[in-house]
Amino acid sequence: MRALCLILIASTTLAPLVWGDDDKSKDPFPVRAQAAADKTAIKIGERFTCTITIHANEGITTIIPEIPKDLGPFTVIDIKREAPVIDTNGETTAKVTCILTAYELGKLVIPATEVQYTLKDGAKGITTTKAIPIDVESVLSPGGKMTDIRDIRDIYDFSPSAKEQPSVSSKLPLVLLILLLLLLAGLAVGLHFLRRRTAQARLLLPHEAALVDIERLRNSELIAKGKVKEFYYRLSLIARRYVESRFGLRAPDLTTEEFLQELADTDMLQTPEKGLLEDLLRQCDLAKFAKDRPDPSRSTAALDGVTQFVHLTKPALPVEGGKAA
Repeated sequence: MRALCLILIASTTLAPLVWGDDDKSKDPFPVRAQAAADKTAIKIGERFTCTITIHANEGITTIIPEIPKDLGPFTVIDIKREAPVIDTNGETTAKVTCILTAYELGKLVIPATEVQYTLKDGAKGITTTKAIPIDVESVLSPGGKMTDIRDIRDIYDFSPSAKEQPSVSSKLPLVLLILLLLLLAGLAVGLHFLRRRTAQARLLLPHEAALVDIERLRNSELIAKGKVKEFYYRLSLIARRYVESRFGLRAPDLTTEEFLQELADTDMLQTPEKGLLEDLLRQCDLAKFAKDRPDPSRSTAALDGVTQFVHLTKPALPVEGGKAA
């Protein structure tokens, strides 16, 4: 009986040594996560450190959690992750250190952090750190008063009092300056309108406008560029506009034949002048509508013919003694 008891005691003592170390994956706590703060109480805005330490058995993969910008009521200022360390037993230790602070008073709590892991057989699990209470206190001592912030001063009235009212003599330079500026502004406006009225009053006479257009056409070099039709079209238009503005005939609105018929019925032009204008307009029509391509000399002659017609028909300028020039 005594031998049987000894055998039972021996088997009970040695069983954990034989069977418990064969498979560490059967450990009920293969991953352990701990959170610790270096302070239990801080002043508002004061910084402190919170460290999350993760221990994992051999062959277990852990996922180090991502730290958000805020851990509950605490603001995360900085995060430092240490490289995992493996000891001689194959256990892996990883650390995440956070610098935190708080901007509200009271008994605050750093919330628990979840750590996910995967066992050798592919099974997944989660372990959680404990929440950490932190007392956040005011920078003032209990019952103390703030002495570094001064009260708002009374409103100061900057309006001048009766004694401080400026005298008339002190206002005189300002009044004179305003009057001078108004006078200069009035002169500038008056000069502007005077120049405008002068420019409007000095409109070109019909023959002056025609001679300006002829000179522009002469300098356009349309003939040298081979634009014969455009040259004669503009030359015909100059002649017709001049006749319309000078004699009141509706030249631009009529065909050449209609215009020549009205020209024959009018007594405002002499017969040589009518003949000269008729020849010029027919030359222009031949160049515009027919296949006639006048050489540069003929084009220059046509331009000179219109110039001659304008000079022949322009009004005579009055001179002293009532005689025309």
